[in-house]
Amino acid sequence: MDNTVAKMTVPDSWNPNSSDTGLDAASPDGKVFFSVYAATDEDEKGALRGAASIMSDGAGLTINIASVQENSVVIGKASGREYTYTATQDGKPQVLVIDLIKLKGGGYLQIMLYGSRDGLGKNAKPVAKIFGTLQLLGR
Repeated sequence: MDNTVAKMTVPDSWNPNSSDTGLDAASPDGKVFFSVYAATDEDEKGALRGAASIMSDGAGLTINIASVQENSVVIGKASGREYTYTATQDGKPQVLVIDLIKLKGGGYLQIMLYGSRDGLGKNAKPVAKIFGTLQLLGR
């Protein structure tokens, strides 16, 4: 059974690593990283906590929860909520963006992007192009 809930096109130069649970990729210059996962949480707060946990435990980010800025977001043809935080990784300042998109069959698509302000700025166009290819599938 195929559990794929979304697809996007990521250039090979971003070294995409896909698995049964999601996708991870890094910009060619190593300054920007993103992950896309499907969360089974039925409420947005649970999906947000899960995404933050992935970034703190898996990527080693220390997230400043009080810095959050919340906005609406449209990625590809999907709309959802975006949460932007300041963070640090190995003592270096980072920006963390978590996008949550409600899935038709339940749960949320979690899109987590982080890097330095400079790295995010330099990679803004390729990130927008990649994220613009997002397609939610029937689930």
